Amino acid sequence: KIIKSENKGLILTTQDPFAAGVVGWLLSVFFKLHLVVQEHGDVFGEPYWRQESLGNQLWYRVGVLILRRADIVRVVAQRVAESVQTVGVKPEKITQLPVAIDLAQFTDVPRPEKNDETFTYITVARLVSQKNLSLLLQAFYTAWVEQPQLRLRIVGRGEEEVKLKSMIADHYR
Repeated sequence: KIIKSENKGLILTTQDPFAAGVVGWLLSVFFKLHLVVQEHGDVFGEPYWRQESLGNQLWYRVGVLILRRADIVRVVAQRVAESVQTVGVKPEKITQLPVAIDLAQFTDVPRPEKNDETFTYITVARLVSQKNLSLLLQAFYTAWVEQPQLRLRIVGRGEEEVKLKSMIADHYR
């Protein structure tokens, strides 16, 4: 309804080049709109995500087609810009615009003191190679050695679950 009522100067943007990207591309073709596709992750630069399932392999191919057909591809980092270029997106179509975070909201958070109450960090993620949770464990261990009241809770499922549990059992208890 919005497109039909205001079809002058509209730009259509999608959050990703997958299902939303397909719908966006179809609408852009049908209504002759410019299409901006956003790519926040790096699923085109690393093989981890597409190797997780046959479905991801299919979505990867769909994503490549949508990215190539977009008028503009908005990425959040130079690494992602380089990745989408490897699948055929021309550099002149790529715009880099990081997701802005106001770090000031984190600077005044009190840090736990030694012998203070337990402080728990929580991460929620797919337990897959792409997330590099083994690096998180190594970094957290460094902090925990200095402040043993710290805790880390990892929430998620995935092919790396057994590996991560084994890493914790072997190195961090």
